[in-house]
Amino acid sequence: MELVLETQHVAREEEGEAGHSYLLSEPMREPVSDTIFDGMGWPEIKGPLFKFCQREYGRCASKVYIDRGTDSRPIGWVFERQEAFEDVPDKSFTREVWVTLLTPVACDQRQPHLRPINLNTGELAT
Repeated sequence: MELVLETQHVAREEEGEAGHSYLLSEPMREPVSDTIFDGMGWPEIKGPLFKFCQREYGRCASKVYIDRGTDSRPIGWVFERQEAFEDVPDKSFTREVWVTLLTPVACDQRQPHLRPINLNTGELAT
C-alpha cells in the first residue's frame, strides 16, 4: 500500500478564557516512499512512525478521527509541545501537529485522490 504522510501545524495560545488558534502552515504531504520508512508495510510502520513523530513534534495529545455516520475511525495523531515565540522569547505557545496517513485511490476522473486510512486496520477509513 502506498502511503502519504500529511502534517498540519497549528499554534494555540491560551490567553484569558478564550484563547485562539491559527495555522502555521498549509498541510504538507510527503510520500512515505521518500522517507526513512520506505519499503515498510502497514503493520511494521505504525509503531516506528508514531515514535518518530513523538520525537519530532512532542507528546501525543489525542488521535485524529474521521466520522462515518455513527462510527468514528482513527486516521492520525495530534502531537503538541510548548515553544517560545521567536520575537518574544519569554512568551510561549502550544504547537500542535496533526499527522494523518493517506493513501491514493482512483476517482471518477482516473486521477489519484488521497483518502485516509484507519490506524487500527491499515485499510481505507470508509
